[in-house]
Amino acid sequence: MKRARITVEPREAMLLVTATGFEQAYFDQMKKDCRYTSLTVKCSSKASSIMDLISFATKSRTAGKFQSVYIFFAYADFEALSVEDIKAASLVAEKKRMHLIWTIPSLAMWFYMHFKTLESYVSKPEVFNDALSKVFPGFREDAEYFSTEGQNFHLKLFSSFSKALANLSAYNRISVAKTGIPASNMMDLYTEINRVCGSADITHNQKTLAKK
Repeated sequence: MKRARITVEPREAMLLVTATGFEQAYFDQMKKDCRYTSLTVKCSSKASSIMDLISFATKSRTAGKFQSVYIFFAYADFEALSVEDIKAASLVAEKKRMHLIWTIPSLAMWFYMHFKTLESYVSKPEVFNDALSKVFPGFREDAEYFSTEGQNFHLKLFSSFSKALANLSAYNRISVAKTGIPASNMMDLYTEINRVCGSADITHNQKTLAKK
């Protein structure tokens, strides 16, 4: 009697392309903290537009054989970026089976949502940076921050993830009324990460979390 062959479905690989080194460093920290082994984070620091990010992601997907491709950028990453630019680029990305994820005005807005939401629309990145610097002394938007003062930054936010999503949902309604699009669609990114990589595993960080 022949032994039944056990087939194992190949694991998907996910690529996340960012527009800046600061964004890449944050998502790399998240990947390490949560043990998202199927996620690769790359930065296209020379990109001067969303279309440049899409081109970089297209080449990277072919080279790395990624099944899932997401592109992250902040509104403040590019000069003269408009809501219409984001809408147009989203259509191009969809045709290439990619997904755009954004934060307006900056990634710091998403960090801020872990503490509170807003009752009015805020377009200036420095508002969020100033607020975060009061909670995280030394906070600044450069990649080095996550290897120095902010080496446990993601872990300190982790327990407030559900709160951040709820706050963002409320703030997105304000943003849509003001600009026509949500301030961020981060939930789409985390949903895909969970699908490809599974749930976050932070058991190796319990001691760090206990010191929060």
